[in-house]
Amino acid sequence: MTDRSSSNPPSLAFISSEWGLEQVHVRYALSHICHAYPEIAIVAAQTRPESSLEWLRRQRRRLRQWGMIGYFERLSSYPLYLLLARKELSEIDRLLLDAEWHETDFSHLKTTIVPNLNGRTATKQLQSLAPDLSIHVGGGIFKSNIIDVARMGTLNIHIGIAPLIRGISCLHWAYWENRPEWQGATVHFVDEGLDTGQP
Repeated sequence: MTDRSSSNPPSLAFISSEWGLEQVHVRYALSHICHAYPEIAIVAAQTRPESSLEWLRRQRRRLRQWGMIGYFERLSSYPLYLLLARKELSEIDRLLLDAEWHETDFSHLKTTIVPNLNGRTATKQLQSLAPDLSIHVGGGIFKSNIIDVARMGTLNIHIGIAPLIRGISCLHWAYWENRPEWQGATVHFVDEGLDTGQP
């Protein structure tokens, strides 16, 4: 990997999905990151409809990975997400659209669309970019072939205070369970667990 002078900003790889890149909160964050770190590339997973068979296979993998209790804990949070999160995300988007943005021509950012973020194409693309740091923004759970490419590691922003609470809809579970100590955000390095990396 090429050595970079400490006076130069690090090169970044922004890893997401095509769907994620269309979200207002992701584009807002990206506008600020691009302003501070001009040497940035995007690797995004292709958004396509999932067949019933693919969905069943994904659920079976999750069941093996998380165990029966962990699987149903996560599954039970989905109705809470539908009830609360979608409405709140709309409100967040409205507030962000009124906030200060840095001018960014998203169409000119170096963007590579790959079939999935853990596959060979994504791995080769990231290796060719040789980023100093990768930033994970809504692309699912990564495997080591993606996590370990960037020289400094891969960062994730988890909405919730890890390790007190992990997974999705953390703030809503915090309200539901009356646990204010769960509320907040954790910036951590990604490992192969679920929100288990070091802050």
